[in-house]
Amino acid sequence: MQNYKPRVIKISLSKLQNGDLRFRDSVCYPVEFHISRSAREKYDFDQTIFTASGNVIFHNLHAARIFAQKMNQQRDLINHPENAVSAAEINAMGLIDEILHYVILLYRMEVNQVVLPKAEQWLADKLGAESLDKVLHRFVTEFPPVEVYQDKTDVSSYLKNQTEGVPNRLIALEEMLMLWLANRNEAFDPYEELFNEAALEAKTDYASATRQLHKFFDTQPPFGPQKQNLIDLLLAPARKSPKS
Repeated sequence: MQNYKPRVIKISLSKLQNGDLRFRDSVCYPVEFHISRSAREKYDFDQTIFTASGNVIFHNLHAARIFAQKMNQQRDLINHPENAVSAAEINAMGLIDEILHYVILLYRMEVNQVVLPKAEQWLADKLGAESLDKVLHRFVTEFPPVEVYQDKTDVSSYLKNQTEGVPNRLIALEEMLMLWLANRNEAFDPYEELFNEAALEAKTDYASATRQLHKFFDTQPPFGPQKQNLIDLLLAPARKSPKS
């Protein structure tokens, strides 16, 4: 182990795609750990840890400890020590989220650069454009980017705009998929309040949208060592090791 050196992976987008600007723009937005508006307000998290897209960043374990401490301060740990929030688990959830985003990135790099626009069009066709708009609108309301959370813009305006050349609708769509995946992972259950999808399910066609996303990827090339539907590939670790 003394000679072990960590591997560093570097991606040259211009080299991979011969300068294709569409591809370069499609991967340069932040993809960190998304949590709900209600959790932000309940625990009064320091807003400096949030990116413009509304994702919380853990630069190191110390940041995760502060995040966990905020949650523990509002829990009756004397009578219910089992409810203590673990900084290590918070950090692990953020890492899992990053890995899943990276798998989607690899799919776009290696299989289909425009898979997210195609997925959006599929949902509009299957659910209806108005229904899809309501799903995305509610998602951004419940899991807002900073400019929406701070009332610098409204949800509708945000969804019409772009971030670093990427339509915000596509960013919201990918983040919504991450939310659905988090709620399918039993290991995340103790932290369900961070990812609560109840309002989305009750007030929009969110459940239908996520089902349709799986059907959409049935029409797309499979991915991974076992050649799976991309959604099944993203779910595979949680299915193989539930509660871990």
